[in-house]
This record gives sequence, C-alpha cells and structure tokens, in this order.
Amino acid sequence: MDGHRFDELTRVISAARSRRRVLGTITWGMIGGALGLSKVRYVGADGGPGGQGECSADTDCPGTDVCTDGICTAAYCETDNWCGTNQICCGNECVYGDCCSDTDCAGGETCETDSDGVQTCTPVLCDNDDDCDADEVCCGGACQEDACCTTDSDCADDESCCAGACYTCPTGGVCGTNTCECAAGAVECDGECVECCFNSDCANGEACLDGGCVERCATDDDCATGLECPEGFCVCPGGLLDCGVNGCAACCDDLDCPSTDVCENDVCVDGCAEEGDDCDVDADCCDLDCIDNVCSEPEVNVLPVTGTGSSR
Repeated sequence: MDGHRFDELTRVISAARSRRRVLGTITWGMIGGALGLSKVRYVGADGGPGGQGECSADTDCPGTDVCTDGICTAAYCETDNWCGTNQICCGNECVYGDCCSDTDCAGGETCETDSDGVQTCTPVLCDNDDDCDADEVCCGGACQEDACCTTDSDCADDESCCAGACYTCPTGGVCGTNTCECAAGAVECDGECVECCFNSDCANGEACLDGGCVERCATDDDCATGLECPEGFCVCPGGLLDCGVNGCAACCDDLDCPSTDVCENDVCVDGCAEEGDDCDVDADCCDLDCIDNVCSEPEVNVLPVTGTGSSR
C-alpha cells in the first residue's frame, strides 16, 4: 500500500465522510475540471500542503480535494464540514488554513496566504500606535482593536491574551512572540495541538492516527505488549489510550478526563478544584465556595455582639 492510500485509510478511519460530502466532491471535480474553475492545490507526499501535487485518483489528494488532469484541485463545499483536515470552506472551495478573509481574524490580524497556499490569520506588527489603523492600538508589538487585553476573558472564546494582544489560539496552545501556538513537539491539527496531523509528523515506521503517532504493523506480533494490529497500525484494545511506557489505560493524565475529574491509577475519578481555580458551582471546589467563578475560602458572616448585662 503506497503512502497516499495509507494516509487516506487513516483519515477515513478517524473521521468517516458523509455520502453527501463525497458525492458533492465528485460532482464538483467533474464540473470544475471541465470548466477550469477549480483552484490548483500543491500537496506534499503524505497529503499535507507543500510540494508538487501529482495524482492519479482522488484518494491521492489531501482532505476532500479532487484529482483533475493529474493535479489536486480544490473541492466544492458549502460548509467547513465538507472539507478535510486543516481545511475550511471559502467561496464554495475547500482551502487550507483558518480564515477566508480579514473578518475571520482577531482585531489587528489579517488573512494572509503563504507560499504553500495556506491561509492563516497573521498579526499586523507595530512599534507604536502610529503603525496601526486609527481605531487600533499597539499592544505587545501587534495592532489590536480598541484596547489591549489583560486576561483571556477580554478576548473572543477561541482567543488568548498574549502580552496584551488577542490571538486565535489552538486548544492546548501557548503564548509565543506575537502568536499563540502549539508548544515544541506538537503540531496544530483542526484547531487542536496534537502529536501529529499527517504521517510525515511521525518517525519512520509510524503512522498518524487520531492525532497520535502509532506503529505500523502486519500482525499483532509486530506490536508492543498489550497492543494489537487491527488495521495496519498498533493500537490499544477496547478504546483504551496508549500511555507509552505505562501501557494502555483509560487515561494517561488529568487532561484525558472530563471536567474536574482527575486521572488516578489509570482511571478517571471525581476530583475537585483548589483555591484560585475556576469553577461553576460550590461542588467543583475542594471544601471551598465558588465565588465569582473562582474557588475561594467561604465567606464568614460575623454577628454583632449584643450586651449581656443583668436587668434590675
């Protein structure tokens, strides 16, 4: 099985396509190819952006792209759900990136297209307010609308406050210089920081499945103890997570558990938030009260002292 078809297999297993989406892609590929309407897409050898995009079938192309005259071209779409990994729907075409125009970006950012055809929100850098538009200010080296932020609550739901500026931030992202991005060793995939997005993000002999690198295999004997080989790569049985040297478990750390639960002895158990942590109700806190959505010491109401003198 060649690399392109193996990538397609992993994508289909991790996120099955709807029949309508597939039919829409095929139909647009035929119409767009005939009328010359499709946008040429260049893809890497493993299905990611970059490199020469030669193809012989649609399965050789990334996401929902279609093969037209040996070149991967943008597929027709109506919503982002019709597109593939790291793609969005712009003007009825699936494109790589996170924005279609400047209006999709945070204040002070513009939607730029790089040399690989990936459209991303890029901050407008500045040294002072004069470098920004009239309704913007310079915050931490980047132009922002209205005012600088001080906490994440000053920004949109999918943004984080980094050095006074709001940046679109992937889940698990960290603040960097004029950006919010995945930490070293992680890559952004569909808005989340994961170990891998494509097979090329993994070491030789490994494949990318559900954001993690797993060993390729032919039989169960090719896998480490406790893993099995159902579809050409080593995975934990029964939906368990692969925790590396710790083996398969229901959770590897607290991030694998819902809400305030914690991971203890490889399973998620009820947990509680400590003083200063975020909360919704008192039950979220460890023997504390949830005051203004923060776990805090209970408020003590002191009753006034009344006189106790004897009556005559």
